[in-house]
Amino acid sequence: EVPGKALVGCRVKCPMATFNFCHVLPMTTIKMDVGTGIVTSVPSDSPDDYAALRDLRESQGTRDFFGVKEEWVKPFDPVPIIGVEIDGEVRAMAAQYMCDKVGVTSQRDTEKLQRA
Repeated sequence: EVPGKALVGCRVKCPMATFNFCHVLPMTTIKMDVGTGIVTSVPSDSPDDYAALRDLRESQGTRDFFGVKEEWVKPFDPVPIIGVEIDGEVRAMAAQYMCDKVGVTSQRDTEKLQRA
């Protein structure tokens, strides 16, 4: 058995993606006792994923708490994957739009993330 914390920072290959690789990152809403605790992150379209990545990119304290290095998150901007119609307009970065719209400030804003 390998604890999830031991995987944080591991470099993984991203086949058929914009980036050749990315790093395993922590997320507070993922339950480590359900399944593997490992999920794919889609920060362009999932408000939870977007908020988690934004926290890690913008907060040195959050990175320090989880043991995340800046170079694991700073160079990786969310990549638009699909267009989602919201408020009568197709949006390529639906998660960012909805987080901004409802005022999500971190991945701990659970009520706002539910609305997003």
